[in-house]
Amino acid sequence: MSTLPVTPTLDPEPAVPSPTSHDEDPDRGWRYITRTLPDGRESWETVPLTEADFLDPQEGDVMPQRPVHAQVIRDLHNMLEAHYRQDPTYSVFHDLKMEWGIPGLERPSPDIAVVPGVRNPGAIEGMFYVQQEGTRPVLVIEVVSPGYVDADTHPAKKGRIYATAGVQEFVILDPEGYSGTPVAGYRLERGRRYQAIPLDADGLVPCRSLNLTIGLDGAQAVVVDRSTGQRLLTHTEQIARAEAAEARAAEAEVRAATEAKARASAETALARLQAELQRLRRISGEER
Repeated sequence: MSTLPVTPTLDPEPAVPSPTSHDEDPDRGWRYITRTLPDGRESWETVPLTEADFLDPQEGDVMPQRPVHAQVIRDLHNMLEAHYRQDPTYSVFHDLKMEWGIPGLERPSPDIAVVPGVRNPGAIEGMFYVQQEGTRPVLVIEVVSPGYVDADTHPAKKGRIYATAGVQEFVILDPEGYSGTPVAGYRLERGRRYQAIPLDADGLVPCRSLNLTIGLDGAQAVVVDRSTGQRLLTHTEQIARAEAAEARAAEAEVRAATEAKARASAETALARLQAELQRLRRISGEER
């Protein structure tokens, strides 16, 4: 989860101390809290997040993401959103807290969640209420966080949560090698227990739920449409392809204009030659 902090409004009077820190680990994130001073005023402090907070975060928790981690999530979100842009069957969410409606079950914020049959995706804000929406994610993708490797990868932690909630498939990507396993996937079997999905020949996870194959190429996210065999493009690749197509169109336009000009010149020259030939024929006829 990478939530922007709820910035505390500090009392401007100098007697109130600035926010203090409890030596938080930047990879584990922190939470702002208030403490009441002896004079009755409030002081803001930051408290390091725990694994329990990571598995069930609160609004305003700050969980920084390293550049590679953030880039993989952005690419996955952009690729999947573009893939389903013309298909309202599925909605793609990033960092959206899940309220499963199951008492006692933690409510994480998956890096990527693909959910079928959402009535009004644009109205979803902050929390996804599974019971109210009448649907749940069929696929969740987590990119391993350095501060919470065990929570992301241990079957008894996020895997247990998603299996209990009925998420059909769960993919874990570790582009920076914190866990030693770059790509792993799990599929829900009988008894709501996950079974490991064998990787394909390219080391990717074949996901039946969406007919996609998901994994990594080095530190780059990879998503392949299994029905066509085509690799989905990242946002950067989409822009590059659009720019290349635009450049080709411009070149074709210039070429067409050049050819049209050349044709016009040739036609003008031909008309002059024909006129000269007619003139010469008239002269020859007059001489005879």
